[in-house]
Amino acid sequence: MRIDKVSEQTALIFGSHVNLRDLFESMLQSMELSFECSNDRQQSKKLIYSKHYSIFISYLPDCQEADLQILAELKTLYHKPKILAIADWQNQLGVQKLIEFGIVDILYEPLHPQLFKNVLNRLLEAAAYRPETRDTASRLVRDSIHKDSVYHLKTSLSQGNGMGSMVSLIDILEMSPLTDEGDYKVDRELVELLVENNKFSRKVLEDLHFTVDFINEELRYRLYSAEYILQKCQEKISSLSAIFQQKGLASEEDWRVDGREQISLDEEKFLLIFEELLINALKYSLRGSCITISAAITQDNLYLKVKNLLADTEMGIPNELSQVVLEPFFRIPPPVEDVWQIERFSLGLGLTAVKHVVEKHKGRLSISSPEQQTGENKSVVCEIYIPIVQQ
Repeated sequence: MRIDKVSEQTALIFGSHVNLRDLFESMLQSMELSFECSNDRQQSKKLIYSKHYSIFISYLPDCQEADLQILAELKTLYHKPKILAIADWQNQLGVQKLIEFGIVDILYEPLHPQLFKNVLNRLLEAAAYRPETRDTASRLVRDSIHKDSVYHLKTSLSQGNGMGSMVSLIDILEMSPLTDEGDYKVDRELVELLVENNKFSRKVLEDLHFTVDFINEELRYRLYSAEYILQKCQEKISSLSAIFQQKGLASEEDWRVDGREQISLDEEKFLLIFEELLINALKYSLRGSCITISAAITQDNLYLKVKNLLADTEMGIPNELSQVVLEPFFRIPPPVEDVWQIERFSLGLGLTAVKHVVEKHKGRLSISSPEQQTGENKSVVCEIYIPIVQQ
């Protein structure tokens, strides 16, 4: 999925250049992307407060504090705004500030037109999933759902920390000045960022190997009482209590099972996918809210539900995307990576693994965002149905 021509999306270009329009006009016009330019910081602030933009192109060769202040205001006004920064590779301190500020899409002068368009395309694709353009997002996803999963993998790899950031950091390192002996002269902060992203990337690769083995392994079924399985689920919830506290979240449990029912399942794999649903809820919950976990016996099934409230800026799972989110490597951007140390499935494979295990148990998985009453936050509800063994 590429956006060579876009509609109903507008870019704001701001920064310190005498004529930003001349610098970007030909490249943006070839994509039929509407845009506005601002060479003045006051005008830039006025525009970002008075209009809505899909993406922002910041020309910041000097990367002064006043420029960073505009970026800070963008982050206040927009939920994870899509920003492409144009920087001077010789100004390593400025580039380092941008990276520390959370800007990972950085290009350097002189601009390569095709590289500029490629990065812009990726940002526009991500912008299409914003709540304000959900219809566009749904159309784009439906058009691509039957295509190869390589696109989703590419998107997952390029989003957020890890491999996508590693590429940008190594690009910076390659352009670092050399000593008289021909060695690279690199700031310590840049090396520390590389080390941190290397840990993240290594974890992603380990998770990928784990997921492949997890999906390919035969399940080992045994008979368990519903009471036993729910006790193990409660232990999983307790094991995540530190993360609940860290994110300011509470949990509310409602178990309506008397324990007489028998279920045939693979205990280890079932508990891993239950943990994955909990971790997903932890990642996307509104801070200070409550995650509800409930269980019951309904129509000859063990029914498990995990429900979490979303922040006002999150779009949830529209009905038209409820099946797409189960596709391999699919993630609704931007990704949330603040609990990556405890995740077992990465690259958008978590819900794929959940669906695989549930179906192996002849069960059913449902994910939705029910419509809330006016004034309430949206929610995500994950439901699992596992058949009970008939006596």
